[in-house]
Amino acid sequence: MGLDYSYCVFVPGGNVARALTELAALAPGDQGSTEVVVPGGKRLTLPFTSGFKTDPIDCSASARLSLDTAILIDVDDDETRRYFSVPTRDEHGRATLGYLYLTVTFVSQMHPQYAELEFTAATTDMSMLMENSASVQSAFTAFTIASGGVCCWLDREWTSLEVRWLNGETRRDTVPGPRYATGLDVAAEWPALG
Repeated sequence: MGLDYSYCVFVPGGNVARALTELAALAPGDQGSTEVVVPGGKRLTLPFTSGFKTDPIDCSASARLSLDTAILIDVDDDETRRYFSVPTRDEHGRATLGYLYLTVTFVSQMHPQYAELEFTAATTDMSMLMENSASVQSAFTAFTIASGGVCCWLDREWTSLEVRWLNGETRRDTVPGPRYATGLDVAAEWPALG
């Protein structure tokens, strides 16, 4: 078994459709097309598959959504240049990072007013890229901000977390560590929603 690191992005529960729309804008566009209905009834057509199928998904009464995703990222640090050694870049110099297995949990266990989008690497090499690349961190931070999110962390298979962005600030806090004992301690700093 390899490493399965994840980036976890936390957004207000009402921002799930916005987050998925922002994610679709980062997609390379050749992954398939799946119609999804999210809680609240909003219907989205997303350039991703679910279980590598494009069957419609109604999540209006579900707790979770699983998608097979990929995103375009800049190839502008040593880690991304090594990982994407074959020149498969778009017209803007970006390369496709994927598959990223996305699990959307509509009510996060960390905080019930927030949803969690967990992007899990498909391979050990991709996990290491997610851990070490400033470009990958920048892509997930920008996605968090665009989605109206409050927190983005790297999950090292629950052995430790590294908070990368929290409440508008870039961070590098390890959990457990001197500032936070658990992810729940991080979530305690998220704003309460009205």
